[in-house]
Amino acid sequence: MKKIKKILTLLIAAALLVLMPGANTLTASAEEPVTYYVKYLSDDNQWRFQTGSTWSDTVQHRELYYLYQDIKDGDSVIIEGANPGFILEVSVRLSNVTFLHGSAAVVTAKSIDECYVLRDSVAAVNGDVTNAYVYDNARCTFNNNVGTLQVLNDPARNDTLLRGTVSVGGTVNHLIGKDNDKTHYEFYNFAAGTLSITDGDVKTDAAYYSTSASAGTTQTTNTSQSSASQTSSDEYDDVPKTGESSPVFWLLGVSAVCFAGRYVLKKTA
Repeated sequence: MKKIKKILTLLIAAALLVLMPGANTLTASAEEPVTYYVKYLSDDNQWRFQTGSTWSDTVQHRELYYLYQDIKDGDSVIIEGANPGFILEVSVRLSNVTFLHGSAAVVTAKSIDECYVLRDSVAAVNGDVTNAYVYDNARCTFNNNVGTLQVLNDPARNDTLLRGTVSVGGTVNHLIGKDNDKTHYEFYNFAAGTLSITDGDVKTDAAYYSTSASAGTTQTTNTSQSSASQTSSDEYDDVPKTGESSPVFWLLGVSAVCFAGRYVLKKTA
């Protein structure tokens, strides 16, 4: 009987060590952002993708099915090709979308942090964009809101003329038009659906935008972002994170071990 009690005591002690907070936790690790390079391959007559910021003809490419299956918030997409145009529809936040020279595509996302439309490209973007850059003679339609939009020259070309053609279906907080040497214009607070730029020239009636930043608007935006951040943080703290031990589960585990020990002692008494 004493031998059984001794063995049981050791088993309970070992179980408690396993169940103690911090004794058996897993370290949470967020997945790294992935860059998807999407390219039209004329030999295969279809769009394919690789992961990485450059395309390699010596690396295997995959069907777009796997891109749609794996893409997540924070990932980036690079698009190369125009015949036929590419249509990408995802329900995630993309950190970067780049339309390479001469590409044609329609991209739909929950939102986009940075969007680059390079020379000779034709693009349509659905989803709010934080920062957008349209280079040289590229043409782009943003169907939702844009934070800051810059119409620029291709840095590789010595050209002082702005040639981009842009329309925006939502609001634009800040518009900048500049070449390598100077700023041609800088406007603010475009009303929804009013921003129109043709060959680098702003065609919007001056009644629908401001020539100076609105301090009130900036303050409201900062307050709103701070409030949203605080709310998200508070809500997240109410949920046990991966790798943390919940006291409730720890106590349940101890109770189960004690109950089992009591049962064994009773049977051997």
